[in-house]
Amino acid sequence: MGPPGPQGEQGNKGDTGETGEKGGKGDTGEKGETGDKGDTGEKGDKGDTGETGPAGSDPVALTAASWQDGELKAGSVHWYSFSALSFITYPIQWNDAGNGDNTKDAKVKVSAYKADGTSLFTDQTNGYTTPKTITGYTGTVYLRVESILSAVGGTYAIKYNDPAATASALTSGSWQTGNIATASSTQLYKFTAASGTIYGVQWNDTYDGSGTYTGKVNVSAYRSDGTAFFRDAAVGYTAPRTISGYTGTVYLQVTPNSSSTGTYAVRYEAYNPAASASALASGSWQTGTLTAVSNVHWYRFTAASGTTYSVSWDDSYSGSGTYTGDLYVSAYKADGTALFTDADTAYSTPQTISGYTGTVYLQVKPYGGASYLGTYAIKYQ
Repeated sequence: MGPPGPQGEQGNKGDTGETGEKGGKGDTGEKGETGDKGDTGEKGDKGDTGETGPAGSDPVALTAASWQDGELKAGSVHWYSFSALSFITYPIQWNDAGNGDNTKDAKVKVSAYKADGTSLFTDQTNGYTTPKTITGYTGTVYLRVESILSAVGGTYAIKYNDPAATASALTSGSWQTGNIATASSTQLYKFTAASGTIYGVQWNDTYDGSGTYTGKVNVSAYRSDGTAFFRDAAVGYTAPRTISGYTGTVYLQVTPNSSSTGTYAVRYEAYNPAASASALASGSWQTGTLTAVSNVHWYRFTAASGTTYSVSWDDSYSGSGTYTGDLYVSAYKADGTALFTDADTAYSTPQTISGYTGTVYLQVKPYGGASYLGTYAIKYQ
């Protein structure tokens, strides 16, 4: 954390706004010089705080992708802030006389801190042609700007960029194509989720896909507070990822897998099991057939909290030997909360559900690619 800013010279007491010599009451009205306000730790243009550090500073909130102009007085310090999410890399750029577009006359150094005062970087003097970056942190970022020569002020500008602000919005059920141009590329997509809806996230690449695309990617999904639904998943075409029980923005981050470059596609789909789920009868096997890797089948039954229910399925991996498909099965409450997800086997040891009153939705999908397609049976009791 930066050292406390100068408090402004208070001189001897007479200069501070003292009550003056008692003899001449008329001289007491003036408060005396407290420096000019920038030197005293004054707020000046708000960021000019003469700081006490991140937690005690009074920063100017930056707007993503917008230059914020500043003018430092001799010996003063400016503070700025923005909110960060851990999965996003934020470039921070400044324009000054040392490195800029020749419109500013101050030479400045910039430091960045977390809210607890931990340094992210310190005393950097070049941020125009090569912006500094911050990643891996969720919370408020504080930026400290001061003149390289404390006795000399001048003008400068600073900004940060927020990739989340320009994330591409996805439409349910529609593929969005992309291209990983370099081994360091990161691309962001987003959609809005509601807690009562279950969402599938799918991507198509050269590692797991239709054979149409050339890139190999990893995909991560995050909530708007930066917490992850899943991270760096390599497979999402034959086995789409599921998101449920959440209201807010979902961010999908696409990065190269093993430095691979090339094309890919990504999409999400809002499932509506209440409209499409087939009702199961207790103790009766329900047969089905998965004919495409994108198939998702839904079943339902009604549960009461005082009863424990078992869910079983019969497939080629674990079963009677009658069926040809291999399954993943998940179970959800009516509000989208997961009871279990992507279970691979439940023939000899059924999955159990208890302590819940309401509709249970069972999702059936292929375990993987075309070789896992085929017939199956499922039941509850």
